[in-house]
Amino acid sequence: MREISIENAPKIGEGAHGEVYRIEEDTIVKVYRPFVSMDAIQKEKKLARWAFVKGLPTAISYDIVKVGDRYGVVYEMLNARSASDYIKESDENLDDFIDKSVDLLKKIHAVEVADEELPDMKKMHFDWAEKCKPYLSSGQYEKLIGLIEDVPERRTLLHADYHLKNIMVSGSELMLIDIRTGNHLQFIQGISVDCTGGRSVSRNRCRYGIQNLRPDAGCLPGRRRTHKEG
Repeated sequence: MREISIENAPKIGEGAHGEVYRIEEDTIVKVYRPFVSMDAIQKEKKLARWAFVKGLPTAISYDIVKVGDRYGVVYEMLNARSASDYIKESDENLDDFIDKSVDLLKKIHAVEVADEELPDMKKMHFDWAEKCKPYLSSGQYEKLIGLIEDVPERRTLLHADYHLKNIMVSGSELMLIDIRTGNHLQFIQGISVDCTGGRSVSRNRCRYGIQNLRPDAGCLPGRRRTHKEG
């Protein structure tokens, strides 16, 4: 396995699972945190290439590398910078980012995915709910399972963690990191936790904002109701 150094390489992004560094003008490396398994790294590399073939703006993945005592994936991405840095530069950039984000999400959610081609987000939500079970009352757990069951089955592409740390800007184009499949309602649940500040039990124990699972909450896990629902 090839070994590389990130000494003096500028860090241009950071998320829950790793950090992104620019190692050359047209090359970046995502360095994973120690808890991320090699199997998960290989799957993410494979998914990035799959999405690129589907015509989505995802960086081309090259090889898995050793970075000190950690592992990373090298991607091609010309003039890459984080989305957060881009929108901080000006109000015009913020408006541009919003317009491009909406267009990109429409494109993502229109892509059909064959069974077993990518991880199923609905199944993952059931797995997360099971991990939450010891920390919920029986009523909360049943409510959570019911909400997940009510999400219609849909085999379409989904960005399961759409926020600024998982979007890069290359030139004038938005580039994606981390893609899964599921119904777009599960995308709304995921992004709402980021945007509303839903408080969760420890990340390794429970995925959902517990305070939002009250019996009268006619909403998705983690989503705060902002208006009275019929």
